[in-house]
Amino acid sequence: MNPSSAVAPAQPATRQAPPKGAAHESAPPPHGGARRSAWRSLASASGMTLCDGHGRSVLDATAGSLAVPAGHSRAMIAAAVGRQLGEWHDSTARGASHPMLGELTRRLLALAPDGMERVQFSTTPRGSLAQALRVCVATHAARGEHQRTIVITDQPASAGLSLATLRPGSNGRRVPDNGLGAGLLGFVQLPHPRLAENRFVKGQPDHGDALADEFTHIVELFGAAHIAACVIEPVGTANGIQVPPRNYLETLQTVCHEHGIPLVFDESSCGMGHTGAALGALSLGVTPDLLVLGNALTNGTLPLGALLIGERVCQALGDTVGAPADDSAHLLYPAAGAAALAMLDLCEQEALFERAQQLSPAFLDQVFALSDLPVVRDIQGFGLLAGLEIDSGAAASRHGAHVAEVQRRLFEADLNVLARGDTLLLAPGLVMTPQELDQMCRTLRSVLTDFS
Repeated sequence: MNPSSAVAPAQPATRQAPPKGAAHESAPPPHGGARRSAWRSLASASGMTLCDGHGRSVLDATAGSLAVPAGHSRAMIAAAVGRQLGEWHDSTARGASHPMLGELTRRLLALAPDGMERVQFSTTPRGSLAQALRVCVATHAARGEHQRTIVITDQPASAGLSLATLRPGSNGRRVPDNGLGAGLLGFVQLPHPRLAENRFVKGQPDHGDALADEFTHIVELFGAAHIAACVIEPVGTANGIQVPPRNYLETLQTVCHEHGIPLVFDESSCGMGHTGAALGALSLGVTPDLLVLGNALTNGTLPLGALLIGERVCQALGDTVGAPADDSAHLLYPAAGAAALAMLDLCEQEALFERAQQLSPAFLDQVFALSDLPVVRDIQGFGLLAGLEIDSGAAASRHGAHVAEVQRRLFEADLNVLARGDTLLLAPGLVMTPQELDQMCRTLRSVLTDFS
């Protein structure tokens, strides 16, 4: 078995250098000398536009690979980082905390669903995901359940989850050897097939009981007493867009609670407005036990991870996690914290989460209008996220290529999208204007028509 309307325009952004790696991870270098040179010399970005410094502009439909939801090069965030760098750029000493730690913690908990009580920080989103697993292991160890070393997840290893040896939990206990190695976690991947009856469905599809049943079967197969955590993206982005069917997350939550399994939402990609609300947990109405946020917290300015911890876990651990002098305090670099606070200010001042909710219906309508193209095999969408599954066989018969070729052609037509598996992933920034939405969909139709 392999368990495997109208939207008010946002304030214009001030141009500055794009976050490191944001553009370069979004598409392969186009072929051809001039285009190749232009790609390698992208010099600036502003709002939803990438610029090469020589007159060429590319519309970024990826929000800087899902890390820049407020648009590129926001002056407010840059100014906050600059001020903080002028005061102190280093991390705080272990056991001490920067004054902004409490403010950032308070602001994040105000965004979160009811029931979240504490926050831990890390220098990277992957670090926060590792923190989440350590907290889960520590929770079970506090109950004497050292045998819980299996993690059920919907994420591939490339998304940050793989066989990994954990350091001691916050209570200082190691997981005993369970046959996998001392403290070694085993990962079981949840299957998430594309069901034929859910093709071209906007939002959450109705059919998904079989997926929920498969999760229950996996729990029974491995034994609930051996499962340390369930880690999922509430709206999947690792392999295109995977929108959870109705009642699927609710079933996972119920099963996890019945068996004492912490439910972890990894929102390092889909969080901070992409689902039409501040967090996917809010959009979908399901509160996890732990929730991970990533670089979108700083609008891609600096790396930062945050782990929000729910009351059920806090009760199990008592005061061992999340205390003011907790081990994560020194991992909040002051400049990253300043960027995160400025990002939250920006979201409030420009009502960006509300804007995303208003823009989502028009975005989904225009993207789903592309379903008449033969090369488009399926479309899934939720909030400001959409995935166009490309019929690679049809594309190859015409052009001898697959989805990467479609992505390259779109970039040559001045539209930047992500390629995940056989899917083109669209994740525009919350500052997208109706005119930019029209431009994005016109370019998609023009290029995809050539492959149909």
